[in-house]
Amino acid sequence: MTLGKERLSGRTYMICAAVLAFAAWCAIKGLLFFGQPAGALTIMAVVVAAAVAASLMLRRRLDEAGRSAERFAWYWGGGGAMALATVYLVTYMAAGAPWLDLALRGAWSPIELIALGAFGVAATQVMGFAIAGAAWWLKRR
Repeated sequence: MTLGKERLSGRTYMICAAVLAFAAWCAIKGLLFFGQPAGALTIMAVVVAAAVAASLMLRRRLDEAGRSAERFAWYWGGGGAMALATVYLVTYMAAGAPWLDLALRGAWSPIELIALGAFGVAATQVMGFAIAGAAWWLKRR
C-alpha cells in the first residue's frame, strides 16, 4: 500500500493534533509574554492554516470512527473552546480589563491587538478541537 491509500487511525490523528496544539500554545504564550505580538500572530496564523489544511487533507484517509471523532471534536471542542474564550473575554471586560492598559502602553498597535483577538479565538478553537478529539479517543481505548 502507498502512504496516500492506507487508512489513518483517528486516535493517532487526534493525539498528534493535541500535542502540536499544546506546543503551539506554549510558543504563542511565550512570545506574548516577551512582547512579540508579530511573532505570536505568525504562529497563530500557521497553527490555524495547518490545522485546516491537515483536516481537509487527512479527512479522506480517516476511517468511519475517525470521521465521527473529527465531527465530535470540531463541534464540541471547537465550539466549546470558542464559548469559553468568549466567556473569558466578557469576564475580563467586566473586571475592567486590568492588564489592557499595559498592553496599550507597550509597542503593540491597535491592529495587532485586534488581530491577536481574532487569531486567538481561532487558535483556541483549533486547540479545543485537538483536546476534544484526543479525549474522545482516549475514552474509547
